[in-house]
This record gives sequence, structure tokens and C-alpha cells, in this order.
Amino acid sequence: MYAKCERLDLARKVFDTLCKRETVSWNAMIGGYRQNEYVDKALLLFHQMQLAGVEPDGVTMVSILPACALQQGKCIHAYSITRRLLSLTSLCNALIDMYAKCGYVKSAHRLFNGIGKRDLISWNTVLAGYAQNRDLNESLALFHKLAPAGMIPNSITL
Repeated sequence: MYAKCERLDLARKVFDTLCKRETVSWNAMIGGYRQNEYVDKALLLFHQMQLAGVEPDGVTMVSILPACALQQGKCIHAYSITRRLLSLTSLCNALIDMYAKCGYVKSAHRLFNGIGKRDLISWNTVLAGYAQNRDLNESLALFHKLAPAGMIPNSITL
């Protein structure tokens, strides 16, 4: 609640007083830092979480990925593979977004192709990645595959 109200100082005080910090409390604090653009603090807390022996979950990964550069994102991708978290479509979508924003749209597309259960967000993320990286031909080619895949474009797609 404090983080959503941009009172990260109070959120951190509450977090620091917790006797037992579980994954959900770490996720809330990491997410609060990241959403309020304290990227360095979010990444530091993510590392502290691991040092404290608390295992990050899919929510942690989705929360921290927007704060990551390519190398950190690749490490999170590898960790997600070893922990078998890639069955989470939301995590795959966050990884696709990270690769595309780092200019690795082909890696993003490969990951998209490997998703067992794609949703419209998956499609929109790859489409946006191609558009952001000025590869309009690939973007259009993928767009034409939407309907045959049973996807209905929304305002974000268009």
C-alpha cells in the first residue's frame, strides 16, 4: 500500500520490521521500487532476497525484468529455465519484452515461438518489438498470423 502511494520510505520501514520475510513481501517491495523507478534499489533488493535464501518465483521475475539490461535479463531467463518457470505466460511475455527492448527481437521471437500457451499480450509484445526495432516487414508478417492463430486484435495490436 505504501509503495503504491509512493511512500517507499514507509514501505521499507515496514519491510525491515518483518520478522519473517516471505516471497510475497520481497515481491511487494521489489515491485514498489521498480514501479517508482528506483531500478538500482529493486535490483539490489532482488540480490538480497537471494542471499537471504528466499527463492524468487514467477512474480518476482516479472516484477524485476523491466529493470534489467540484457545481461541481467539473460541471467533471469536462465534462472527461469532451471526453476521451470517458463510455463508462466506472463513471465515469457516479460522476457519477450526485455529482449525486444534490448534490440534482440529475434531472440524475443524465438521465445514467443516456444511458448506453450500464447495470449494476445504475447503477440502484441512481439509485434511491438518488431515495430520498435523498425522491422515492419516482420511485424506485418506476424500480424497476418494473428487471425489464423485464433487471436482477435485489440486497440493495442492496432
